[in-house]
Parts: sequence; structure tokens; C-alpha cells
Amino acid sequence: MLTSSVATISGNHIIAGNGVGGRNGFDGGPGQNGVTGSNGQPGQLSGPSGLGGVGGVLMCFGSSASGGAGGDGGDPGLAGQDGGSGFGPTPGAGGVGGAGGVSSPLPPGQDGASPLNGGSGVGGFSGADFGGFSFGRYTTADGGTGQLGQRGGGGGGAGGGGGLNAFLLTGGGNGGGGGGSGGCAGTGGGGGGGAGGSFGIVGVASTLTITGNTIETGNGGAGGAGGSGAPGGAGATGGLGATNDAPQVGAGGNGGAGGSGGAGGPGGGGGGGPTIGIAFHGGTVTESGNSFALGAAGVGGASPQGGNVGNTGRRTTVFSF
Repeated sequence: MLTSSVATISGNHIIAGNGVGGRNGFDGGPGQNGVTGSNGQPGQLSGPSGLGGVGGVLMCFGSSASGGAGGDGGDPGLAGQDGGSGFGPTPGAGGVGGAGGVSSPLPPGQDGASPLNGGSGVGGFSGADFGGFSFGRYTTADGGTGQLGQRGGGGGGAGGGGGLNAFLLTGGGNGGGGGGSGGCAGTGGGGGGGAGGSFGIVGVASTLTITGNTIETGNGGAGGAGGSGAPGGAGATGGLGATNDAPQVGAGGNGGAGGSGGAGGPGGGGGGGPTIGIAFHGGTVTESGNSFALGAAGVGGASPQGGNVGNTGRRTTVFSF
């Protein structure tokens, strides 16, 4: 490699070796499974109302995928409280509390809703057909890392049951179940490493006159394969609503299940190694009367299903980068 040089290269037989293959990318890590919501507490005739269950609590990379709290049972004659919505992308809505009244039977609280599962991460980009040069060395065209999937939303908390306020008979409603948390997303797979290339002559910011040479290049190395994205964690079930003395007092609804986390995206395949007779950046190259025998360009690295395969390396006699 010639840097900031003025040179004439003539009448030589130049033979370059083969490029080295790229490393394979790492596999992503699986997402954590969701946390189950807790059950609602019982209400009772001639007694107090039950508390709603707590939603499953889970943080994924600093963001909540927790389930919503279940609604408390209603005091005598009053409706149960509504359940809380879950947290996260597209969370499940909370259930409506059951109506209270002066006579039985009383309706149960509404179940909490379950959200959609988290989306999968986007695959990493393909390694290019050529990387570059830095400090006298070829820099490989690596594939990109797959993106993190989307966490699952938390399930909605269920509504609490209504309370009874009949003549000479009262009772508190049952608590609704808490929503299950969503699962955390899987992380993306690492990109495959770009392969080494084979170059006859390389000039950077140089003035070169290249005539009458025989220039043979070797084969470019094969790009490394992209790693697999990992699956997301499973969403957890919601807690059960209490049913004590139902339907004289309202039963609590069941908490919604959390959504599963999305899988991480696959890593992109590394770029195959180029095979180039004369490569230059900046400066000027005057080339004539040279004979070239180029090796095979390296194939791009594979990528798991849904990913981006690396590009085949560049194969050309003279290339300005």
C-alpha cells in the first residue's frame, strides 16, 4: 500500500494472497418471561369488600411491561372499581366494575383485556461488497446487528364485583384479578464479520503510474454468517377474580394475560471479500498495458430466515473508492 507517494510501477509480476473469511455473528439473548398477576381478594355477605389483585410487575430495558391492577370490590350498594390498564405498547384495557344494587344476583366485574404480542425486531443490514482502508489496513464490510424486538404489553386488570345493600342484608363485592405482565423482547443477533480481500496494488492520496505489469489477485474470503435473533419472553396469565358469596355479591373478573415479547431481528451477513487489481483513493493513477488475472470474489455471509444476506465482494481490475 502506497500513501502520499509518487511512484512508477512497471514490468513486475505481482501476486496477492487470498483474503481471510469473516467471523460469524453472535446469537441474541432471549427475553424474560412475564410475571403473573395476583388474585383478587374475597368480599362477603355481612362483611367488607375485597381488594383487587396487583398486576404483574416487570421492567424490560427500563420500560414497563406490567399488568394493570384489579379493581376493588364495591362497598354495599356500590359498583366495583374498574381495573387499571396494563403498561407497554398496545396494553390491555382494564375491565369495568360490576354494578352494585339492592337485590341479588349481582353481575360480575368485567375481565381485563389481553394486548397484542410485541413485534419482531428488524434484521441487520447486509455487509457491503467493499469496506475501505484505514491506517494501511483493509477494513471489512461487516453486517449489522438485528434490532431489539418489542416488549409485550401488560394485561388489563379486571373489574371488581358490586356490593349488595338489600333490606337487612349487606355485603361487599369481590376483588378483580390483576393483569399479567407482558414478556420482554429478545435481543437481535450480531452481524457477520466482513471478509478480507485480495489486492494487487493499493494507493491512497498518491500519484501512481502503473504500466506493463502482470497482476494476479487471490480469492476474497467468505463473509461471516449473521447471528440468530432470540425469541421474546412469554406473556404471563392474569390473576383470578374472587367469587366468594357470588352472585349475592358480585364476583370479580379475571385479569387479562400479558402479550409475549417480540423476537430480536437476525444479524445481517458480512460482506464477501473483494478481489481488485488496483485500488486507489484520492490522487491520480495512470494505468496502461497491464495484464490482470483476478481470483474469485468472496461470497456474502448467510443470515437466518428474514435476515439480509451479505453482498458478494467486488471483483474488478481498477477501482476508485
